[in-house]
Amino acid sequence: AAGLAGIAVEAGRSLILESPVTLARADALGLFIVGFTATEPTDGQ
Repeated sequence: AAGLAGIAVEAGRSLILESPVTLARADALGLFIVGFTATEPTDGQ
């Protein structure tokens, strides 16, 4: 009960074990799991 609505992970750099089971469980709990593409800051920071 962490109070989360879901999690975001970096696409291509994260593993979801037992993906169908994990995604079905997240769906059953009303949670989202989303992959995103990380980018480097354009201002060099």
